[in-house]
Amino acid sequence: ERIRNDVIEWLKYLKNIGYDGWRFDFVRGYGGQFVKTYIDATVPQMAFGEYWDACDYSDGVLNYNQDGHRQRTINWCDQTGGTAAAFDFTTKGILQEALGRNELWRLVDSQGRPPGMVGM
Repeated sequence: ERIRNDVIEWLKYLKNIGYDGWRFDFVRGYGGQFVKTYIDATVPQMAFGEYWDACDYSDGVLNYNQDGHRQRTINWCDQTGGTAAAFDFTTKGILQEALGRNELWRLVDSQGRPPGMVGM
């Protein structure tokens, strides 16, 4: 509890000197409910989490279906109560593979949407 309070005080200080948004690193290592606590206490204009998780591969090749990867990021955002967004590493991984291998068919998921969080 003391550490969380210290983080809140530090974020308030940063806001007081002109910062207006937060980027939370390696949020895969802690629950979104903690980020919600920090956001509720400091009310930034924007907040993002870096939920870095490995895409799903088979035999060194990116699987077409990355719904699980996307859903894990969405689940973290939901844990924040909608107070924080997350970097869309699902889209990043798929774009990298699609363009690098000229596999543009990867840019649409099985539901006809963009395959990352942008498609939600």
